[in-house]
Amino acid sequence: MSALPSLALALLPLSGLSACGDDGPTFPSGGGGGGGTSARCPEGMIEVAEVQASLGEWDEAVLGAYPGTALRQVDYDLSATCIAKYPLPGFAGQDWPGDGLEVDQLPAVEALLSQHGRRLCTVGELLHAAASVENWRHPYDPEERQEGICDPDDQNPSLLGAFSGCESPLGLRDLEVRSSWAVLDEVSRAALEAEYPFGFPGGGTYAAWGGTSRSDTYYAPSNFGVHFHNEKEEAYIDDGLRLCAEVDQVDQAQEDAWADQLELLLDAGTFAGWLAGGATTGGTTGGTTGGTGDTGDTGA
Repeated sequence: MSALPSLALALLPLSGLSACGDDGPTFPSGGGGGGGTSARCPEGMIEVAEVQASLGEWDEAVLGAYPGTALRQVDYDLSATCIAKYPLPGFAGQDWPGDGLEVDQLPAVEALLSQHGRRLCTVGELLHAAASVENWRHPYDPEERQEGICDPDDQNPSLLGAFSGCESPLGLRDLEVRSSWAVLDEVSRAALEAEYPFGFPGGGTYAAWGGTSRSDTYYAPSNFGVHFHNEKEEAYIDDGLRLCAEVDQVDQAQEDAWADQLELLLDAGTFAGWLAGGATTGGTTGGTTGGTGDTGDTGA
């Protein structure tokens, strides 16, 4: 893993603030009842209104320190959507999966989600949900990275919801712990493509959005960070998933079936075990596991 450039360290100072505690009801499996924050969204999701916003990194020095892995500030026009308050499995008190997802697994994941009224978020949707229209660099602070606000261990994090201060202005929790796979939307693609003259690693359909617990990643350790992986590259544990859904499309039969899928994921303990155990039908379930972190440059 490449070290964080000293210039960026100067621009993203650290402090010793910390906060921890469980902020709400605990759902030990399947999501339980009463977790949803909008009647127009699936259980455990926040409704985010349509918005036009200028989002991304504004400092040219930071952009220069992270070529192709920091999203430059550009204008987004985003439709209303539902976004999960927590990363998958999606509720406070649950364990994080014990592995990450590789790019080859994502089509199978998308097929599964589409059967249950859910989908991958776009990069722009996650960026706005973390940064808000105020375009904060970190989910908890407009500019400065502060150690201890969010879970400091992306390899073995505490239960979801354990760090009460790790919350974005729009109410998303447990950001800046693990990255989230997302669909690379056209606006984000246009903002990055000059840095990838030979094409995006992994085909350019997906990108891993967001920073992690670590400040020494080769991609920007902030709301504006984004990185890619090649096909057949192993899954890294810090490449996780936060889900989206369409507003006003809640179907109770799909919700009940999704609760069963969450049980399967929680029982398996890993994405690989979940997919290999029959969570999807058709397509490839992907291969390798065991990567402990994103340790090298994949074309950025």
